[in-house]
Amino acid sequence: MDDSKASQYSTITSWYRAGGGSPVCGSALVVHGLNNRPEMMEPVIRLLNGLGYDALLVSLRGHRGSEGELAAAAAADWLGDIAAGFNR
Repeated sequence: MDDSKASQYSTITSWYRAGGGSPVCGSALVVHGLNNRPEMMEPVIRLLNGLGYDALLVSLRGHRGSEGELAAAAAADWLGDIAAGFNR
């Protein structure tokens, strides 16, 4: 992927930290389904946080509200988004 496309369709990720002062059990990488938007994963993130896990939500290209972005996204882009989240 060339640099202009990478900057135009940057990966959006957000950390959701486990609270309550208890030790963190670990971290989870959360990826929404191809027919879903990232906010659909909120119940999963709340469950993970409640169990003591930090969660990193990865928003796949084309699932952030822009139809043009979805049309330009390919499976390789989604795999790259997931890998970028994993390596973060």
